[in-house]
Amino acid sequence: QGDMALGYLLPAASSWDVLGYLEGSTWSDWYSFAAVQSPFCFSVSKNSGYTTIEEVFDAAKAAPGQMKWGNAGIGSAIHLSGQMLLDAVDVDAIAVPYSGGREAATNVMAGEIDWVWASVGDVKDLLESGDLVCLGTVNTQEMEIDRVDGTSYQVPSLFDAYPEAAANAAALGYYGMALPRTTEASQLLAFQAAFDKAVNSDEFKEYAESLGMIPVCIHGEEMDKMMAQAESLYAWTLYDQNLAAKGKNPADMGIPSIADFDYSKLDLSKVNPWPQG
Repeated sequence: QGDMALGYLLPAASSWDVLGYLEGSTWSDWYSFAAVQSPFCFSVSKNSGYTTIEEVFDAAKAAPGQMKWGNAGIGSAIHLSGQMLLDAVDVDAIAVPYSGGREAATNVMAGEIDWVWASVGDVKDLLESGDLVCLGTVNTQEMEIDRVDGTSYQVPSLFDAYPEAAANAAALGYYGMALPRTTEASQLLAFQAAFDKAVNSDEFKEYAESLGMIPVCIHGEEMDKMMAQAESLYAWTLYDQNLAAKGKNPADMGIPSIADFDYSKLDLSKVNPWPQG
């Protein structure tokens, strides 16, 4: 089975059962490898008049259920992470799904929606052109935007004002690859060595950064902990947004809520461990 790999957004496998696509699917079916983190960002049109994310939130609270925000599709990691942020700040706004973050961004520019929550990579060139203005990101540090006109500005990290919401949103933004948990140890270790070499190369790091992504290299138990946490976040947010399949309750599936999540208390007795090379 080592000749079959899956490329995916890391919480994806944990959503398939909740959405009713694949019975019994869970993160523990896979040995997962994270290659990049794609920071999500909150952006408005250059003509919006907003200069801070708090100004947008205040406007939305003054008109509950009237302002609109765009995302990459119902049930996507971007949709759910964006909703987590709004729930954390008690903002009621209309989520408008598009066929990707890029389409959502162009509709902010067209005035159809008030803001877009998207991966930095989806809107990087629009931020650089000045058509969009980023007001916050789930990058742990401030992000600098260099515009084509020679100006630049610093984007606040949402970890400063909304640390818990930002951390939860960031947890859903990792892309990578996975092998079935039934893969033989020798094949897994060979794949791991090749993965490490590729994602730690200067060429890959430069490519990732050119797309607005943060290169990482995560696997092993650290990755399992991230996957289990992402499962909790993803599954329960799907359920809370009434997007779970009929009869699919994360509690019945043994998935703890994020408030109750404790990796050390999970039953991992049937999970194949990572082999040691």
